[in-house]
Amino acid sequence: MLKLLKLRVENFATFDRAEINFEVLDYPVFIEGRTGAGKTTLFVDGITAALYGKAYGDNNPGSAKKAIMKGKPRSIVELEFEIEGEKYRIQRILYRDAPSESKLYKMDGNRIDYSLEISGTKKVDKFVEEKIGLRYDTLMHYGIVRQGEVYQFINMPAYKRRDLLIDLFKLGIFEKLKEIAKNKKRTKESDRDQKRGQLNELIRDVKEIPELEKRRNKLITDLAEVRKEIETLD
Repeated sequence: MLKLLKLRVENFATFDRAEINFEVLDYPVFIEGRTGAGKTTLFVDGITAALYGKAYGDNNPGSAKKAIMKGKPRSIVELEFEIEGEKYRIQRILYRDAPSESKLYKMDGNRIDYSLEISGTKKVDKFVEEKIGLRYDTLMHYGIVRQGEVYQFINMPAYKRRDLLIDLFKLGIFEKLKEIAKNKKRTKESDRDQKRGQLNELIRDVKEIPELEKRRNKLITDLAEVRKEIETLD
């Protein structure tokens, strides 16, 4: 499960600088304020801009650039989060007239652990999506509902709602586990059939033991007679 730790923005929408330390807050967190004060922009778009480089519900790459403060050439969004017991820091530097910069680090407490350092927007995007296991569009359609967009999910075609729910709740993992179980079953059945073949061979060999015993006894008798003949000839 994803746990937010710290969010910091600079020149983001209407915020010159803002920082939220989620670690000192008790969950659940409630936010209040007048309409247009920037609640959604900071708490939703700030987080999605850091994680996915996207904002305002726009799934197009680089849509977070829309949040660059007017008159500023760039904006910085930085988020620390924890998932599966490991902490990470992701930083996006959004340029108005140039490609964005993205970096992700592993954290050791409050210090950067340079054993994992990823640079480049595509590489960071891929790591985040694989680690969190949730696409931006899935999160925005169901995990986060922006003001005035509550009916988008309700009015969505049934098959799309199904796909989103499977993605959101990781239900697709059951299909993967089912396929893994099938492969293991086929392997075990193959091993079983092979062992059965070996067993049948052993059974045939065991059935031949009495006949082999007779031949052995006859050979022992023949051997004794040949030895007597040799002694006689000597």
